[in-house]
Amino acid sequence: MRHVQFMQKLCRGIALVGQLGFSLITPPVVLLWLAHWLQTKYQLGVWVTIVALILGLLTSASTALQFYRKLTAKKKDNSPKPPRGYGDHI
Repeated sequence: MRHVQFMQKLCRGIALVGQLGFSLITPPVVLLWLAHWLQTKYQLGVWVTIVALILGLLTSASTALQFYRKLTAKKKDNSPKPPRGYGDHI
């Protein structure tokens, strides 16, 4: 039984790290690709890339902060649990 619990925690940790990595990398990459496309299509200057990079990094920082807050949030044990079924609330 301890092996199963260990594997569940391990898989959850791997999934969290993967999701965090994906959430941190995707916004800057997508915005830089969009900036490059705008530069080539509409002959815009370098300022588009700088703005896209700043927005991408701010988005990634916001995602990391939300992830950290959710990971370190403490659960309140004294709160009533929601009903499990229709008749459980009575």
